[in-house]
Amino acid sequence: MLKWLVTAVLNRLVFVTLLFLAVSTLTKTSCYPGDNPISQIGRAISSLRQFAEAFQKH
Repeated sequence: MLKWLVTAVLNRLVFVTLLFLAVSTLTKTSCYPGDNPISQIGRAISSLRQFAEAFQKH
């Protein structure tokens, strides 16, 4: 049950992050000024992966 819940939350986080990145790319506003969208997506994916690994250790 808990693993299913964590998977659902992580999938939702990935979806929301990708949606936010798409919107910020379209509107040309970014959290990190001067970044191109590719590095933003890479940073988001790496931070999500770190979060997932930290969560699985618990």
